[in-house]
Amino acid sequence: MVTYNEIVKAINTKIKAEFVDIVIHSTDSEEGLLRPSFRTNIDGIKVTNFMNVSKDREMTVRIYYFPKNKDKYRMELLSVQDQLENLFLDENTVITENGFVIEIYESDISVIDGVLHFYFDIILSEDFNRVDTGDNMEDLSLKQN
Repeated sequence: MVTYNEIVKAINTKIKAEFVDIVIHSTDSEEGLLRPSFRTNIDGIKVTNFMNVSKDREMTVRIYYFPKNKDKYRMELLSVQDQLENLFLDENTVITENGFVIEIYESDISVIDGVLHFYFDIILSEDFNRVDTGDNMEDLSLKQN
């Protein structure tokens, strides 16, 4: 099963490949935040057991971009928005280290308090790795009428 850490790591790897010189923060605090920088979070997680055969998960990935200048950021955010759209929608897959492919079909983008918010939902479905420990049926005799 793919872990949440593996998902975040795969997304961050994809961001780092495109934005080589920009830091990705792993802390929740904005205190001492370097600019420009990214932060990635996962939330809104819903997990279901599908017919006792697979685990289905839905979640929202949130990528925050903190621009270089807190006061003059409009053009920079538009540029980063274009790059993120191309990165996650034109090339709509993210692949984890163990080869699990995550597809992305839609994003939501907004700017709140000078920070770019880039969101997308992902849906994962993985079969359970269960081993049947029950006895196998030996011989089946059918009687015809």
